[in-house]
Amino acid sequence: MFYKMRLPNDDEMRQVLMISKFYEDFKTYGKFILGKIEEHNAKVPVDFRNAKITIAHIMPQTLNDEWKTMLGKIMKKYIKNICIILEISF
Repeated sequence: MFYKMRLPNDDEMRQVLMISKFYEDFKTYGKFILGKIEEHNAKVPVDFRNAKITIAHIMPQTLNDEWKTMLGKIMKKYIKNICIILEISF
């Protein structure tokens, strides 16, 4: 039996990734997903299986009061996902 699989489009992926806690929900595939985005944008291969390649945070993992005040409610909603990166990548 032939299995038909429909891949999600960019809007569907964006919606899922914006509400997902990326580091928790995609722990197994996080490097693969980000590696594929990087390959697409940079047009160079990424060896995501290489242990030296890691996922880096763009913000401090522990925020001081100044960061918390500056980010306000946005921080609670988006601290664990990659929505900011998606706006750059897509």
